[in-house]
Amino acid sequence: MQTAHCALSVALKQFPDEPELENAKKHLEAAVNLSGEYHKTYWSIFWKTSTENTKKRIREKCNNLAFETYSQMIDLANLLNEYAEKQSSPEPKYWRELIINLSLAFEWINQEHLREINSRQLSINFDTCQNDEHLDLDKSLNCPTFKTVAQPRPRASDSYHPKNER
Repeated sequence: MQTAHCALSVALKQFPDEPELENAKKHLEAAVNLSGEYHKTYWSIFWKTSTENTKKRIREKCNNLAFETYSQMIDLANLLNEYAEKQSSPEPKYWRELIINLSLAFEWINQEHLREINSRQLSINFDTCQNDEHLDLDKSLNCPTFKTVAQPRPRASDSYHPKNER
C-alpha cells in the first residue's frame, strides 16, 4: 500500500486546480488519507509478539482500508474519464503525468491487495442481499437462500471402519 500511497500523493501534488475537478480532487485526497491510514494501522503492532486476536483485528481493519482506498480510486477514475470526454482541446502536459501516476497506483494496489479488495466486495454483495442467478431472496426474512443445496462431501472419518468398532 505504501507504493500506491506514494503514487497517489504525487498525483495529488500534480492535480489541476480546476473547479470542474473539485469533486475528483476530494476523492483523490480521501484515497491518499486512507492509504496513509492503512500504513499507520499495519505498523501499529509488533506482528511477531501480538496475539492472534489483535492480528486478526488489524488485518480486518487494513482490508477495509484497502477496499475503501480502492473505492475512492474507482470514483476518481470515473470522474476523470467524464471530464476527459467533455474536453475538446488536446491534453495538457500535466494530464499525462497525472494519468501515469494514477495508473501506477491502480496497478500497485491491485498487485498488493487484490485478494482483500475482492473478498471485501464479495462480503458486501452478500450482506446487502443482492440478487443474482444463484440466489433467491426470501422476502419475509430479507436474506438470501440458495436455489440448489450442495451435498457435503463425505469425510474419511465418516466412513465405516469395522476395526474401530468396540
